[in-house]
Amino acid sequence: MKKNGFTLVELLSVIAILMVLAGLPKYGLSTSKNSSHNKQWESKKALVESAAERWADDNRYKFATDSCQCVKIDTLVKGNYFKITDNVSDSYVLINNVTDEKVSKNKEIKVVLENDVFYATYPDSTCSCS
Repeated sequence: MKKNGFTLVELLSVIAILMVLAGLPKYGLSTSKNSSHNKQWESKKALVESAAERWADDNRYKFATDSCQCVKIDTLVKGNYFKITDNVSDSYVLINNVTDEKVSKNKEIKVVLENDVFYATYPDSTCSCS
């Protein structure tokens, strides 16, 4: 007896394989998008930290030996150490691409003078020098 068509198992197997193959690009795109957002945010943080270090170098007299200062992003913007390029309102200067958090102008960056070299860090919470 000659068999016409496909069995139910064969059809379901093909459908399952096609579903798996269709889902692979979506996973890859979402992962690369998140990675891109992380890199973009890290780049913005590095720019702010670099601006804070330049500000500290210009305001070296405010620092005692091996001390710490907190500087507001607004101070960096007003002093032309950092230029706003994000399209945000007056009360915010940056947008965190990872969390969509809007970063306030009042956010403080920690700048430490250690062995005559300035190090700036973007704190996850409030800036404290202890």
